[in-house]
Amino acid sequence: MTPKASSSDLAGCVGALNGSQQSNSDFDRRVRHRRSNLKSRNGCAQCKKRKIKVQCQYIVTRHTIRCGKQADNFEIQCNEETPSCGACTKSRLHCSFKPITPPATPASAFASSSTNLAGTLSDDQLLNLELLHNYSTKTYATLSDRDGIRELYQTNFVTEGLSHDFLIHGILSTSAFHLGYGQQQKYQSYLSQHPLESHSEAASLLAKARLYFLAAHTHYNTALSSFRANLAAITPSNSNALFACSTVILVAALARPRHLAVDDGLTDDDDDDDGDGDDGTAKAIEWLHLVRGTASVLEPTRPWIIQGSMRLLTEWEPDRDSQAIGEDTSSQLKQLSLFIAKNPDQVIRRSCEEAIDKLRSCFIWATKKFYGITYTFSWPAMVSAEYMTLLSLRSPEALMILAHYCVLLYRFDHFWYVHGWAGYTVKAIYRNLEEEWRKWIEWPMTMIGIDTAACMIVADRSQLDYRPV
Repeated sequence: MTPKASSSDLAGCVGALNGSQQSNSDFDRRVRHRRSNLKSRNGCAQCKKRKIKVQCQYIVTRHTIRCGKQADNFEIQCNEETPSCGACTKSRLHCSFKPITPPATPASAFASSSTNLAGTLSDDQLLNLELLHNYSTKTYATLSDRDGIRELYQTNFVTEGLSHDFLIHGILSTSAFHLGYGQQQKYQSYLSQHPLESHSEAASLLAKARLYFLAAHTHYNTALSSFRANLAAITPSNSNALFACSTVILVAALARPRHLAVDDGLTDDDDDDDGDGDDGTAKAIEWLHLVRGTASVLEPTRPWIIQGSMRLLTEWEPDRDSQAIGEDTSSQLKQLSLFIAKNPDQVIRRSCEEAIDKLRSCFIWATKKFYGITYTFSWPAMVSAEYMTLLSLRSPEALMILAHYCVLLYRFDHFWYVHGWAGYTVKAIYRNLEEEWRKWIEWPMTMIGIDTAACMIVADRSQLDYRPV
């Protein structure tokens, strides 16, 4: 028979059971708050060296267990974050998780940013390189008869041109005209030496000349347009380039063909005159205005230019030695001046007498080896605006003085860009003068070697006739 438990025994069992359950509850609570093992061997090299644990773990305190609240303070340990772990970021150390990028070398930086520079050059690029090479090795030496100025053309002009597009276009235009002029000479020489042979070689020379002249006109128009736009904002930084550009534009303007073959693709003007029945006088006067434009550019830039590398272009102290001009020239200018003095028109008399006086000075300066061709071009810049107006109106007095200036210009006919201009201008003047005035240009015609019959010959444009003499 099973003994019955007394009430006291039952109470004891219940108490024991309750105590056991409470003990188990405390155990479970402690187990829940035990930190799990989150150790890792994947920390960064810096943290391993400093023996910093991996992963951020809360610091569990007895207060946390007691009240069940989350701790506010915690250890910053290696959290394996990339590109830099928390510990290295806090300590401002370079983390091994962050890859080290080697500094870019100039070669690698150039290769990454300029992958197209090593490509095949186009025909236009090759042509421009040819033009720049020709200018730096040949053309520059033909632009002046003074060594110091030649050096400026070769070095300073190109250096300035690399920073100012209007100047580099002017340089390339001048070089292209120079090459075209050389090809023209080869073309004419070949025809004279092989009159009865096939002209396939001549056709090749002609095509090459046209290519150069086309490039020359393209660069000339671009340079002139950009040059005029920059004249509105002359500063110390662009003053040298503007002055240099005015110089090469003048050379290019003189080098521009006065007659163009009908089928050369450079012009569609098939008339023998300038479109106004002028027989070429307008072209002769046009470049005189360009010379004056050079002088007008110089005026506002002079304070900067005389302090810069191009001051040599502005340095001159001419003397007035009356014996240097020569008796023949002095006599002719004196006779012309006496004739002008009889003119009743005060404006014509004053402006023309002044022009003759300036021309006499230029004859003196041009005889000096130090000055040469540079100051032959000073006369158009020195004459008055009234005289230029008379030229535009085809005043006989003004045209006669211009014919005498061509005698001075003819002294430098060996310069390729001047070649032919003296004769061309005198012929145009002769055709514009009435018979009674023509006797006053007999001396210039004799000095240049032009006869009356040559003045009335109309240029033949059936061939390449870029630079008629």
